[in-house]
Amino acid sequence: MEYINIRLPDLKSNGYLDNKYGGNAEAKYKNAAGDGIYSPAIEWDPIPNAKSYCLELIDYDAAPVIGMIVPHWGVIDLKVTSLKENASASDKSLLQAVNVRAKGIYRSEIRTQEEKDRLNLEASFYIGPKPPDKDHNYHFNVYALDIPTLNLKMPFFLGDMMNAMYGHIIAQGSTHFRYERYKG
Repeated sequence: MEYINIRLPDLKSNGYLDNKYGGNAEAKYKNAAGDGIYSPAIEWDPIPNAKSYCLELIDYDAAPVIGMIVPHWGVIDLKVTSLKENASASDKSLLQAVNVRAKGIYRSEIRTQEEKDRLNLEASFYIGPKPPDKDHNYHFNVYALDIPTLNLKMPFFLGDMMNAMYGHIIAQGSTHFRYERYKG
């Protein structure tokens, strides 16, 4: 399988992502809940014969702290090999996965499918790093696919994305960055 080279143009020389992309950002880069929502620029090399790309941003270091890995962002059906800074908020054409702030589709206190979908749609955007215990490593994974679309509609979860990609991945790549402990 071919490897995709990925670049984060705003990555500091020490491997850390600038504070404006996460919980340590100034207020202008956050939502009302105090979460960093200003997504970093990302770019990757084109893969011959790729008909679309998908990406995910995961915090594996969260597992010992909260009992699970944390999905920060997912985007599917990309026809480009880069996303500009703040694309999560500014590019309304992006099909984005549900992030960690979702109520979850199977939560018992949510009564109707309509309410579940509404809450999950509200959590379908980039949510920046906010490590509570120490500096964390975050992983961007990009997948090149041999199909133009995964045929998923929002809201969808990263698991839905992975299941739809199986058998269609022709190349993949990964890069990581670090983010400083939340100073809240």
